Amino acid sequence: MRVLLVVLAAALAIIARDASPKFGVRAAHSDTNAKQFALGMPPLKPKLRRTRVASAPRAQMSPTPPTQVSCNVLATFLNGTTFGYLSRSFSTNHTYYAFEPSSDNALLVSFSYTDDDYHQISLTTNGPQNQRYPYLGGVLAPESVDNNLGRPTNYAYLAGTTDTPPGSIAVTGPNTYDNSRPMETAIWVYGAVDQSLIPQWVNSANSGYSETPTTHLVYISDEERLVVTGDPLALLTAHPYTASILRFKCVPPVVLV
Repeated sequence: MRVLLVVLAAALAIIARDASPKFGVRAAHSDTNAKQFALGMPPLKPKLRRTRVASAPRAQMSPTPPTQVSCNVLATFLNGTTFGYLSRSFSTNHTYYAFEPSSDNALLVSFSYTDDDYHQISLTTNGPQNQRYPYLGGVLAPESVDNNLGRPTNYAYLAGTTDTPPGSIAVTGPNTYDNSRPMETAIWVYGAVDQSLIPQWVNSANSGYSETPTTHLVYISDEERLVVTGDPLALLTAHPYTASILRFKCVPPVVLV
C-alpha cells in the first residue's frame, strides 16, 4: 500500500509540474508599423476581421414508425404443441372460447408496435360485433370479489371490449359480456422475436398483489371457458375444473390465391 501511495504521489507531482505555467523572456515587439520599422523589424501582419458563420443545424433522428401487424391467434400448450386457432365465434354468453383446427374461421387481430412500445397493446378484431366492441380484452367474471387478479376466485373472460387507457386498472364500460362488469383492453404484450401475445392485467396499487401480476391464459374444457387469471393453481384448487394453461402466438393469416 505504501509503495502504491508513493507511486501515486510521484505521478501527481509530474502532472502538477507539467500543468504549471511556463515563464520565460518576453520577445521584443511593438504595436505599430512605425515602431516596427524603427526597430528594424518587418511590418505587422494584417489583422483579418473574420465573419462569424452560423453553425449548421444538427440532424435529428426521426422516430421509428410503428410496425403494423395483422394475424390469427394460435393457441399452444406450454410444451409448444398446437391446441388450435382462436375462433371468431362467440359463446352463448358472448365471450371468446372456441378453437378451430384451421385458420378458416379464426379470429383476426390487428395492432401496431415499436421497439420501444410493445406493452399495453390493444388488439382490434374482426369479431362478430367488432363495430361496437372492436377489441379483444378481459372482462372480470361475476365471481371475482374485486378488480384484481391474484385471488383464487378472480378471473376474467376474453370478450369484445371498447377502449380503455393503457396502464389503467379495470373500469366498467361497454363490452359483449356484461356492461356492469369491469374490464381492461390494453392488456397485451407482443414479442416480436417469437410472435407471442401475452396477457398482462393491471392491479390497483393497494390490492396486496403485484400491480402487474404474471397473467395466464386458461382454457376450462369442462365448461368451454377461456379465461385469464393471476394464479391458475389457486383457481383450479378452488374450482376442480379440467383445464389447460395455454399460450397465444400471432401467426400470419393464410392468403387464398
